Amino acid sequence: MSRIGRPGSYLYEVLSSMIQNNVDYFKYIDTEVGNKILAQLNNMQELLQWIEASAYRTLSSVQSFDFDAETQANGYRSFLTVVDRYIILATKLCRTLCIKRDSVFFRPESYLKELTEYVSILRGLKTGMGVLVKMMEHSKSGDLFVNHINLHDLFEECDGLDPTGFYGRSVGFFYCDSMRHIIRKGHAVMAAFRDQYYKSGGTLTHTTTSLISFGKYLMDPNLRAKQMVEMRRNVHVDFLKAMWSLNDLYIFKKVNKLVFTSLPVCNSVVVPMEPQTLPKESDPSCKVDIPCPGTLGSIPPSPLHCRLLSSVMRDGQQPLLPDQVSHSSRVMPASSELVFHCHGGGFIAQSAESHEIYLRDWAKQLNIPILSIDYSLSPENPFPRALEEVLYVYSWALNNCHNLEWTGERICVAGDSAGGILSLALCLKTIELGVRRPDAIFCAYTPMLLNACPSPSKVMSCVDPLIPLEFLLTCVHAYLGLEGATVDAAKAADASALDKKPVDISPQNGRVTCTAATPLLQAEPKSPHTVKTTLLSDSSTIASESYLSTDSEVDRESSEVAKPPADAGRSSDYQNAVRYNNIEGEAGEEVIFEAQPSPSLSARQKAVLKTKQFVNNISSIHVADKVDAKKVPKEKTCKDSLPWFHPQNPDRMKVVKAIEKKATNPFISPYLAPDEMLRQMPPAYFMCLHLDPTLDDTIMMAKKLRSLGCSVSIKVLDFLPHGFLNLFPRGKEAQEGLQCCVDMIRMALKLESHICK
Repeated sequence: MSRIGRPGSYLYEVLSSMIQNNVDYFKYIDTEVGNKILAQLNNMQELLQWIEASAYRTLSSVQSFDFDAETQANGYRSFLTVVDRYIILATKLCRTLCIKRDSVFFRPESYLKELTEYVSILRGLKTGMGVLVKMMEHSKSGDLFVNHINLHDLFEECDGLDPTGFYGRSVGFFYCDSMRHIIRKGHAVMAAFRDQYYKSGGTLTHTTTSLISFGKYLMDPNLRAKQMVEMRRNVHVDFLKAMWSLNDLYIFKKVNKLVFTSLPVCNSVVVPMEPQTLPKESDPSCKVDIPCPGTLGSIPPSPLHCRLLSSVMRDGQQPLLPDQVSHSSRVMPASSELVFHCHGGGFIAQSAESHEIYLRDWAKQLNIPILSIDYSLSPENPFPRALEEVLYVYSWALNNCHNLEWTGERICVAGDSAGGILSLALCLKTIELGVRRPDAIFCAYTPMLLNACPSPSKVMSCVDPLIPLEFLLTCVHAYLGLEGATVDAAKAADASALDKKPVDISPQNGRVTCTAATPLLQAEPKSPHTVKTTLLSDSSTIASESYLSTDSEVDRESSEVAKPPADAGRSSDYQNAVRYNNIEGEAGEEVIFEAQPSPSLSARQKAVLKTKQFVNNISSIHVADKVDAKKVPKEKTCKDSLPWFHPQNPDRMKVVKAIEKKATNPFISPYLAPDEMLRQMPPAYFMCLHLDPTLDDTIMMAKKLRSLGCSVSIKVLDFLPHGFLNLFPRGKEAQEGLQCCVDMIRMALKLESHICK
């Protein structure tokens, strides 16, 4: 059993004695390196004393923030656990120094580098502990959301924290060993990708330099750490979107099919744009209209793409499957259960197909069909477009259950990270509309509050190697539709603070090409406490006084949103985008419910085209009919412009206030939904992680649902990072985490009798 937030005093005593032993030795070593080692040891000893006192002061009250006596988890415990594991790591180093210092092979320079990094980590932990002490002083008992400390205060603390040590040799030291190896290699890939993303050159040049850069960053932890820190401090949404979309490349999709679980049914589903209707739960004779996504906005609707996965062929699918499968004698009856899945990716990247890395295992072990939706991504399609599409496909699935190997009896909505938010928002939307609610909901490491309210676990984002604070804010900023509003601010800040010439990032010349971007909100949205739950008239539609229409109207009134070119459908870019995005289906796959392509090129397809054109150069993957590289000019980038959260950007707090205002919408921040809506939530099953910045969101949401009389189950896992389901190869801990997800979904759908042997 792991020790979460329960450090033992002996750990500090052992480390202190080791440090003192080395201090007594090196104070007699009169060399330059010896003096530097002595100075670092003294720094470590001084910092350790302060952290020990703060840790035990925090530990005395930490139990009041737990979910219950059996589920001892909160952000305070998580950070104390990080400190605890650092103490163990530092003790090993000091012990090794004691043993090796008299050897003829002793290399003091090497140990000096490690000590310098460890002291840097300890300084970062001291900063984090200082923030936690302030939070606990201003917190109500059991409340993990600290209203007395705003995001500006957290910014100030993080600005003074040097995260370099957390990205060097000891990167991910608080995770299990298997995850540390994956993160180390992943950082090398990310660092090499950043090098090439902003450079020009041909295929051969990119391929060669990428391989060299990967090896360089893999072997040099100091260089890798500097690149990662530079990346997080100057990240832009276009770069983050491209980097997180690497696993959507054609070659990786093919590798996934060879490496991971094989399924007889793993097909593309194209949902046509036809208005849907659902009966009201209270009065089945009354119908609720579900319009096609995009009919209320500026981006025209287009067919939606999903993935249907099943471990066996079931009755109703024979005409839609390849002959070798449809003629199989093993045709099972339609399933009574269905998993409706929304993938993660920060709202800006990834797809249903890239998440098959774990969905295939889910389908195999649950033995029920899974429908995973490819919703439109931000910033090209900001809120509420993704929720509109999720609601539409959910309605379509209920009306076309016979085509999904499903009887329509029970349905569980599931999602990880950003997909979990969409899953919760879907449940709230069905409650608002009065239509059939899902029978259960499963969320994995999901943030529940996007209004930038600090909490103890969010302090973890200052040192998290995968989703640092800057990445999280970039995703939220893009999802809320604020991306376009800060482009000019970034250019202005770049010119004033750095005295550089602004970079041209117009749609014609730059990478920031979001046609659906909206400016900062000029009108404050409705308070979540004044939401109406009976908003539907006799001809009820999704647009009737709902939060979706409210935000759309505010955005339309505050700015003019650019529309896609009318002739996009006739351009060669459209044909290539369709080909790159694999809309027509890969070889050997069957596309179900084929619909006519949209007459205009969607913003998402443009983004995918741009990303894959570049990354294909790096990996030397030549797709048929690829756009001639000579015809695609190398674009200028916004690498040198300041991101909105940069300390030198004068508009940083203006954007923060805009986020705080818009994120009060309960369909963006489900935690803020009114009690009368939350009381009607289906049974909720939450899987969260002790070392995840979103932990407190899940704990607080579970507490709130429990206080309202809702059924809620929560499971907290240790040693794993945010997004571990998408990381490969899986170690023992990750495999156990995947099995935990399967078990919780099985409980949600009451599938005990369907356990696979």
